[in-house]
Amino acid sequence: MGRAWLVAAAATLAAGLAADAGEFVAIDGFRDYEHFAGEGEPAEAGAPLSLTVVCERSGAAAVAAAARAVSDPGGASYGRYWTLGEAAEAMRPSAACVASVEAWAGPAAARLPDGSSWRLALPARAAERLFRTQFARFAAGPAAAAPFHRATTPVTVPRCVTGVLGAHGLPPHLFKQAPRRRPAASLQDASVDPSFLQQFYSVTGQPAGLANQSRALVEIGGAQIDQADVTRFFSQLVPTSKPGDDVVARYQGLPYVPGNGSISQSEIEYLMGVAPGVATEMWLYPSDGGFCSSLLAWLADANNASKSGNVSVFALTGGWQGDPSLVGCTAALMERVDEDLSKLASRGITVVAASGDDGSGAQVSGCAAGSSGYWDGSATTVTIGSTAYACCQLCATNAVCTHWTMNTSYSNDSTPSVECMLFEGNVTEKAAPAGVPWFPVSGKAPAMAMYAAWPATSEFVTAVGATSIEGSSEVASSSFGSGGGFAPKELNATRPQWQVSAVRTYFSLGFPLPPQGTYPALTRGIPDLALAGNNYLFVSDSTTLSTSGTAVAAAVFASMVSFLNDLRLQRGKPVLGFLNPSLYNHTSAFTDITLGDNRRDSFGNLLPIGWLAAPGWDPVTGLGSPIFSELAKSLT
Repeated sequence: MGRAWLVAAAATLAAGLAADAGEFVAIDGFRDYEHFAGEGEPAEAGAPLSLTVVCERSGAAAVAAAARAVSDPGGASYGRYWTLGEAAEAMRPSAACVASVEAWAGPAAARLPDGSSWRLALPARAAERLFRTQFARFAAGPAAAAPFHRATTPVTVPRCVTGVLGAHGLPPHLFKQAPRRRPAASLQDASVDPSFLQQFYSVTGQPAGLANQSRALVEIGGAQIDQADVTRFFSQLVPTSKPGDDVVARYQGLPYVPGNGSISQSEIEYLMGVAPGVATEMWLYPSDGGFCSSLLAWLADANNASKSGNVSVFALTGGWQGDPSLVGCTAALMERVDEDLSKLASRGITVVAASGDDGSGAQVSGCAAGSSGYWDGSATTVTIGSTAYACCQLCATNAVCTHWTMNTSYSNDSTPSVECMLFEGNVTEKAAPAGVPWFPVSGKAPAMAMYAAWPATSEFVTAVGATSIEGSSEVASSSFGSGGGFAPKELNATRPQWQVSAVRTYFSLGFPLPPQGTYPALTRGIPDLALAGNNYLFVSDSTTLSTSGTAVAAAVFASMVSFLNDLRLQRGKPVLGFLNPSLYNHTSAFTDITLGDNRRDSFGNLLPIGWLAAPGWDPVTGLGSPIFSELAKSLT
């Protein structure tokens, strides 16, 4: 991407901020697009952009306190859930902020039903004037993925605005990995189906299917399902179902269009098939505006009276296990997601989320930032024909590398070659000399960090990991890593009271731990529990296939929760709502998983650091796998 127009945009931003000191603020986000999405080009003046502005709200602490109170099985307020109106009234933007945003944005801003966000649909040039930035167009990604536009400098907004969705960060599809699935006929041990799960986890009977409860699968990325394949799945693998149990009752978000083999197919089939009879919905949201944008769109609908319906359990099977800034999630936006999740908890709605398939999430941290000069000294040259990010990664995995620099060299026939130069020991930083083809990107050896999946790490979410079944017992998943660890530091959240004792015990056992500094030591740990995550049979494209992952495991547990809710409703009790305080109070309802670790990524490759399973709660399999009959005794 040419740099002259970026320099001019930055100068315009600085001048504008100086003129409006006190009224406006610059919000920044991830902008190192070249390392992931290739070079972009200035957005065409009339290119249509869709951005969402969100502003600060008061009352978040009161809603979170209410969510904890109504979810505490030992408290006087247990089960006395707030109405949607009460939750909405308690968390609102100030009138001054609303006036400020609408005066600034003018008629381009359409206020959304949540009252604290506005959708702006406007051409790129108008957006650049409003936000005092420059937008670029990027075309990287799968051939079927649409190009996307992002701001290449910070955006300028009224001081009470906390985020601009779609302005910064990368669409998650640039990172999405292929699902682990193959024809079941070629896999001898592909034998996990609803009947097997019911027997293994003591799920007996079927829900009554009361009209005042439904459950929903939340798909971030808009991956569609095929209703015909759900029907085939029920016909083949759910023999106890009744007519109509196989029908998805309602779609929210994107309209239904029959899909063709998306990963969400297995998740909807197991959400419906383990406890058939409960009305099931599919909530789909595109991710081209960034991961936080999609999450907030779902949460806005879930907290909207005209859209939420009777959903008592959401299965959120997607998450982000990495640096949240990459996908447009600033600390302020993550806090907003957490606030909206607390709204759901205050209303008695359960959110079950997958803990991720990348094990401990160990990865290099700090490759995005680079120096404007280069390192000079004795170096090992590696010709990689790639990016500065790849060079930084090589330095991180080299035992003696202390610094790295990208260089372009030329052969005798003037053919350019991109080189990654790795330095050992003390080196000198120099400015890139004029006329010398050094890349203006270099840096010190980055640090190693572990990332647990978010928003599974939210206080108000029940996170589900994965096990491997070996005979009649279970161990931590070995074909891929069961996601686990501790909440990202960006949330700045302390460990919930209901988990303090369990985590303290884990750290007191004397098991080897990852190096200090590679994980936040005082935040919430995940998963909360785990169950079978391998060799699930499902139907897609009229074919029986096999899949694995924490996503389908989370769908299974969400199905169990909907069954527990059905039993409670039959007895005149409210639904379970936010589960974790109750789960940690009934650890005997779980089979402890003490063998294995999560030092593997989603493809089974060994990670440099990770966590060990242990007696009691651990950051690999949580409290263990659920015994449904015991949960039914304890919770219904």
